Amino acid sequence: MTSSPLLSTLARATALVSTLLGLVAGAAGPVRAEPVRTLLLAYPTPPEQRTFAEHLTLLWRGANQPTTERLALELGGEATARLRLVERGRGDFTPVTSAEAARLLPARPALSVLGVLWPELLHAVTAGPDPQTVGLPLTASVRVTPGAGYAFDALVEWSLDKPEQLRLLGMAPPLAEQTAPFAGLDGDVLLFSAPAPLAALSEALAAPGSRLRLVPFSGRLVEDFKLIYPWLQSVNVARGAYPAMSRNMVLPARYLVLVGRLDLPGPTVAKLVRTLYKKGSAVGEDAPLLAGLEAERNALFGKLLRFHAEAARAYGLDAP
Repeated sequence: MTSSPLLSTLARATALVSTLLGLVAGAAGPVRAEPVRTLLLAYPTPPEQRTFAEHLTLLWRGANQPTTERLALELGGEATARLRLVERGRGDFTPVTSAEAARLLPARPALSVLGVLWPELLHAVTAGPDPQTVGLPLTASVRVTPGAGYAFDALVEWSLDKPEQLRLLGMAPPLAEQTAPFAGLDGDVLLFSAPAPLAALSEALAAPGSRLRLVPFSGRLVEDFKLIYPWLQSVNVARGAYPAMSRNMVLPARYLVLVGRLDLPGPTVAKLVRTLYKKGSAVGEDAPLLAGLEAERNALFGKLLRFHAEAARAYGLDAP
């Protein structure tokens, strides 16, 4: 088929434009992709971590100095798998608990802590009249969710020579897998780890006719926990933080920390620090975990965990 003069003219014009564009691109040099840093999240991702990551990404976009890198979110499995990915350069940061960092980082010299995030407190709730406190010896059946497994391990160890105490201990499903996580407790005590105040618990405590209540830990038990786990801290929860909570409580808490490679560039870490602790404090009620971050918390673990050199400088810690 013979092409028309109009089609031939259009073809020549298209070729000329393509040639000119190629010359311009060549003169300007190759187009460079915008650098990206990746935050790896657990799968399934706890709701508070997902919300934190989404807000951090938004704040990161508006913090162009000292680096214009973008921040992307990806899923990376459980803590060991995520740390392995970061170690191999297939991610840059990932949140883990202070317990996981203390256990896993010594065998991974290429990784370091970039910042301490928020505490996950050990809660104890019951719908029964007893106990008035959680302490040793146990006076009620105690069910522990996997996220609070460290408490279960310690309680089992303390009860090994007491069969009647061992019979009171058991594991419960993760809170996220229960449609009504606080229902059916009756005289049992449920132990779980979560940031405070936890919305689901507040709603359950405030529900009409609810018999649920938050149970304090004995001071001796808190100190015993801390003696076994050096990464564990005591956190004061002020009265009124939860419905019908008429007095202050001191609860054991592990912190979430952000881990990255030791070879991350200083400007990247500096941007992260500023976004977490300076820009994050300005986001308000929509992102309470991010708004509540405090740079001073890093001193809690300055001697226990290995910090990135730029992060240590920012927090006034001894350099690694």
